[in-house]
Amino acid sequence: MKKKQNRKWVLADFSPAGSTRKTGIYLTQQLSALSGLLWEHRPFTLPKQRSEPLAFSKDDWVILAMPVYAGRIPSLLLPYMSTMSGQGARVFLLSVYGNRHYDDALREMEALSIHAGMTVVGGAAVIARHVFSETIAKNRPDAQDLSMLDAQIPHIIRAFEEGVPVSMPGNEDLTYYQPKGEYGEDVNIIQVKPSTKPGCIHCLQCVRSCPLGSIDEEDPSKTPGKCMKCYSCVLACPLKLKHFDDPGFLSHFRALEAKIQARREPEFFLPK
Repeated sequence: MKKKQNRKWVLADFSPAGSTRKTGIYLTQQLSALSGLLWEHRPFTLPKQRSEPLAFSKDDWVILAMPVYAGRIPSLLLPYMSTMSGQGARVFLLSVYGNRHYDDALREMEALSIHAGMTVVGGAAVIARHVFSETIAKNRPDAQDLSMLDAQIPHIIRAFEEGVPVSMPGNEDLTYYQPKGEYGEDVNIIQVKPSTKPGCIHCLQCVRSCPLGSIDEEDPSKTPGKCMKCYSCVLACPLKLKHFDDPGFLSHFRALEAKIQARREPEFFLPK
């Protein structure tokens, strides 16, 4: 492959629970190894990592990786994502979801990338363990998922070389998934926030992990800011004290565990 002197891979990811970052790093490392190009990591999960807009150059080959929340990218990230500047960079979109569906997430990422002045050369929807559940897509991405990613590496590199725009699946009106309870009823979990069991040792792991900076540093049992239900605080707490106990949320959780256990497979969207 003919190299440009300044060309490099850039992984830009939002990953509160870690699965999107893990998948993105694996993909980018494989692309780097086969292409011989160096890569760099630009995470934008934490507030301090979003102090400046994401900005790329025309020589960057970008992997933009984001999780799916309610069928789209996290809505509270939209103001930040709208400031992204691509400067003609080529981008591959990686959407990571918890085995229900990626719905309009890739289409939304495509629209944001085009708005930023980037060329979308491909995309993928890959499954990871659902953050609400320990059983839905447990241990994924697994060896089978990674093998499927490996098989696409040469095709992804070729897509970057050719630079042909590729359209992503999804609806243009970008609808949100409506959470359902265990009896099929609509459930509104927008205002739901985590609770904390007694015994907090004030280690502040939850405070440091929150992508919105919403947890009170003086009293980590309180969440005065907005919550996107990313589970970063639940996963970060060493004593497992953080949890969600809202009745509607728990009903939705039970509905998910009952209905989306069947294995879904990664999907790839590349030039024909």
